[in-house]
Amino acid sequence: MKITEVYSPLSYVRVLKSVGKQPMFVIQMRQNMFFNYQVMSKSLKCECIPFTKLKSLKIASDNALQCFFKTSFPGIETTVDLLCRSRSLSHGHLLLPQVQKEATPLSKEKQKVIKSILKFMPLDDKAYMETLFARR
Repeated sequence: MKITEVYSPLSYVRVLKSVGKQPMFVIQMRQNMFFNYQVMSKSLKCECIPFTKLKSLKIASDNALQCFFKTSFPGIETTVDLLCRSRSLSHGHLLLPQVQKEATPLSKEKQKVIKSILKFMPLDDKAYMETLFARR
């Protein structure tokens, strides 16, 4: 699957059918399982971490809002709390905003690019994309 181009749900199903001997489990996600991480990322204080000078970065699975980093290998580990104080926690967990129900429309430029590669897509994928463009 690393070198397969997936243009539509049909392409994805085609890839799943061609998986080798190892079983692949597909979980169908529902609307309430999608979150808007972009909104959440704006409330984090990532500017305190000097990403261009990092030698080591550690984020614990039990507290993903706290980060440990080193800027040199024999250096001291620095701890940073990524959560802005203005954000509230619910039962010790950060509240993630639900994703919008309506899909954001594609820009004209992106539509133009997709239309230009239609000729390289398999027929089923091409029909799927043309159906999407006809809806708009």
